Amino acid sequence: MIVVCPQCGAINKVKKLDPSRPVIEVTCRKCGAAQSLKIGTTKQARATAVCPQCGFKQPRGEKCLKCGADMYAQVQESAVDRETLKGIGLISLRYKVILITAVAMIVLIFLGSIAGVFLIMKMSGAYKLAEQYIAKSEEIRRTVGDDVKFGLIPMGSISTSDREGHAHFTVRVKGTRGSTDVSIYLRKSDGKWHIVSAAYRDLSGVNRKLIDHGKNGDYGNSL
Repeated sequence: MIVVCPQCGAINKVKKLDPSRPVIEVTCRKCGAAQSLKIGTTKQARATAVCPQCGFKQPRGEKCLKCGADMYAQVQESAVDRETLKGIGLISLRYKVILITAVAMIVLIFLGSIAGVFLIMKMSGAYKLAEQYIAKSEEIRRTVGDDVKFGLIPMGSISTSDREGHAHFTVRVKGTRGSTDVSIYLRKSDGKWHIVSAAYRDLSGVNRKLIDHGKNGDYGNSL
């Protein structure tokens, strides 16, 4: 006869039965729990549970039979921990979204400010004079070809104070034959910009001075 212990779930074998005794006492060989059984009947094993602390499988109860941990408290604690971790995850995700949004806004503002500086530079009288001077240069046309065009983003600086100032640009010039960079210096006096000097790189890669062809013109507007 096989008897399942209701406390630890261990299987106990009863070899000798006395038909004259309708009730027998069975002591578990594993945990020592005692139970009374009527001969001819079996007692269903209690529902089992797994200890969250040590993983021991046993009938449901308040304490783990192996490590003595509080089964109910451990389950509740595990559930609370899961909820806490879930909440922390949501908060972390929210902060990540806020951080990414803030960084994106800073980058956009930075790029916008740079674009604004380049736009103001290209609209200045100094830069317009520089483009006009370069476009009318026969040396530049011999170097880059016809249909002269200028790069979108000029490099350089402008400094003005009332009716005086100076400027320096490095302008990318493109044509049907190729491209080159022109470095040009300007000075502002009495409210008008004038070309001071200019240089370019020829087809062989040699830096050459751009000769003033007398058609540079003057502009009276400032930044």
